Amino acid sequence: MTASTEAAPLVATTSPAYEAAQALTHRATASHAVAPVAAPQASATQHLAVTKADRKAVKQGLKRELAAAPKGMKAEGKSQLVALILSFFLGVLGIHRFYLGYTGLGILELLTFGVFGILSLIDFIRIILGTLKPKGGEYAKKL
Repeated sequence: MTASTEAAPLVATTSPAYEAAQALTHRATASHAVAPVAAPQASATQHLAVTKADRKAVKQGLKRELAAAPKGMKAEGKSQLVALILSFFLGVLGIHRFYLGYTGLGILELLTFGVFGILSLIDFIRIILGTLKPKGGEYAKKL
């Protein structure tokens, strides 16, 4: 083994998927080091079966991790009411877009006066309906 494979990982983690991947790596390197030379077909078939089983275990571990992960992240401190008020009073300036995290569209609305009021009216309706959400996910406070 080289020094890079023996070194500890830079990021310490305790996730089951990470541990399964490490176990898979160690088993794969250990099986290559002590593989018998007398029966190459039997060991290759056996090694292939172990590898498939290990891959399946890692895949199932990753699926469990993804299922346990939080689904809908809430944008920190973004309120639908504040976005609605900004859109109503300062919609043609695009201030609500800056507030929601859409800087590029905010600049577009600022330079074109809300694309002559049409885009700002559409944004106002979308904020009321809840379809125009913050860039980070959901509103922290809804109407």
